[in-house]
Amino acid sequence: RRFPQVKVRFACGEWEPGRVTLNERATGEDLRAVASMREVRRLDLAACRVGDAELVELDRMVGLESLALPPATSDGIAPTLVRMRSLRDLSLEATRVTAAGLATLPRGLKSLNLSGTSIGDAGVEHLRRLPGLEQLWLDETSVGDRTLSVVSTRTTIEVLGLTGTAVTSEGLKHLVGLEKLTSLYLAETSIDDRALGQLLTMKQLKVLDVTETGLSVAARQRLVGSLSPAEVRVDLDALVQALADTGGRM
Repeated sequence: RRFPQVKVRFACGEWEPGRVTLNERATGEDLRAVASMREVRRLDLAACRVGDAELVELDRMVGLESLALPPATSDGIAPTLVRMRSLRDLSLEATRVTAAGLATLPRGLKSLNLSGTSIGDAGVEHLRRLPGLEQLWLDETSVGDRTLSVVSTRTTIEVLGLTGTAVTSEGLKHLVGLEKLTSLYLAETSIDDRALGQLLTMKQLKVLDVTETGLSVAARQRLVGSLSPAEVRVDLDALVQALADTGGRM
């Protein structure tokens, strides 16, 4: 007989088997208590207000498989992360980690979120050390086409988030050979119709987001039709115009 998943909520977070999420009320003492729970494999601290001084407690959690760190995290976390050989999913979103902090990331990472950090093209060079990377989120960073040349060497990439970055139409040529890439997020970038040819060759895509880009209505219409049944996200006004131009046929 199966029972519903057990979930326990408390003042500073939530617990369920193998996973703990702490919120803004959590203190160093709370983190110390969680560190004593050897069965925890997934830890979400993204909403916490603790910093490097409190995060030393993570030294006792080298068996973690998934970790989301709080905004106050800096490069001081690097010595702790390098010892987490079981870590597969790491979120550094909106943290203070710099390129220096990426130099010793665990090589076994499958998913890495660097969105909203100060990481630029130079910092992304360190990702060459991650042979099995499958998901990479670089949204709202300063990365550009140089980063795409690095990403092209990670042939295991399946999901790539580039929303709000400095990538251009020219740089997309680096992604064409990534046969496992199934989700590509290019919203709020400067790509335009010059990117159309490259995007049309990515027949393996299941999700493509090109909202708020320089693509023309005609280009977006062609993407929607040619990449079907993929989910192609375009600006609503462009889609409405395309439907009007074709009498409702895409």
